[in-house]
Amino acid sequence: MGMATAIALIGWGLAHFLYSVSPSTADGWAAKFSGAYTTLLNKYYVDELYDLVFVEPTKRLGEFLDWFDRTVVDGIVRGVGHLADWGSAGSTWVEKHIIYAGLNVIGYGNHLAARQGRKMQSGMVHHYAAIIVAGLFLLALVVQIVIQM
Repeated sequence: MGMATAIALIGWGLAHFLYSVSPSTADGWAAKFSGAYTTLLNKYYVDELYDLVFVEPTKRLGEFLDWFDRTVVDGIVRGVGHLADWGSAGSTWVEKHIIYAGLNVIGYGNHLAARQGRKMQSGMVHHYAAIIVAGLFLLALVVQIVIQM
């Protein structure tokens, strides 16, 4: 502890002498020992080395990952969105033009058949009896043909 205190006091005394008592001495030493002065002034170039080894590669990696996210990942997300839009549009078209059209054809066919069937429904019992007798006659005829085969 005493050694650290002594070094601190010597450093304080030297700084006081060089920058308060005799400022020209500091300029002379800086010119005489320019390499050491520049190295100490730049703090042994630790910041520049750290910037070169860690900061710049990390910035380049960040720029690459930013490009990758904007181009590749967002492109995939937009592509999936487009596929969903196309799928829903196709599904809507199939439902509208195939399924509903088929149901409408079946419904219209039933409507036409019912129109013909309504003609047989006159409300008169003797017409119904005639239809039943004609149906029984046709049934007997079909049964006779089947038996003869």
